[in-house]
Amino acid sequence: MGRAAYGSLERAGVASGIPMGKCLNFPMGNIVTVHKAILTRPEAPDAWFVVNEAALHNVIGDRPLIREQLERVLESSELPSVTVQVLPFDSGTYPTTGSFTMLGFPDPEDPDIVYRDGITDAVYLEGEHHVREYTRAFDGLRAAALSPQRSAQLIKSIVKEYAT
Repeated sequence: MGRAAYGSLERAGVASGIPMGKCLNFPMGNIVTVHKAILTRPEAPDAWFVVNEAALHNVIGDRPLIREQLERVLESSELPSVTVQVLPFDSGTYPTTGSFTMLGFPDPEDPDIVYRDGITDAVYLEGEHHVREYTRAFDGLRAAALSPQRSAQLIKSIVKEYAT
């Protein structure tokens, strides 16, 4: 069983240690990339993304490009193994200070790990304590986020804004 976190995945069987998802405090490109590489496979892992609403409004590139990326996120959310939730502006504080990804591996001998990337480095955190704390943080984010259905409605309304 694997698990992932803020912007990533919840408990799921995963394919050979490939990252299962990504937190998005930035443009939607990561969901799109993960979608192409992993989520359309027949044996795709369950993927659970929690996306900060600010990322949906962050225009990097031109409006048609952002609209296209958001449409791809919506397409991804319709896959049976994918859940997308939006953490709305009014959700208040939440238990994390940045993006992280949790990597799960099907073999119990391979421990789950947390991956955090920064401007100049990346950190891999192994150990039960780290995985447990990040899982707890992810659970808090999921609870504070909109339901998958309300998230899809919000994303669709933002797509309409980019259509003009």
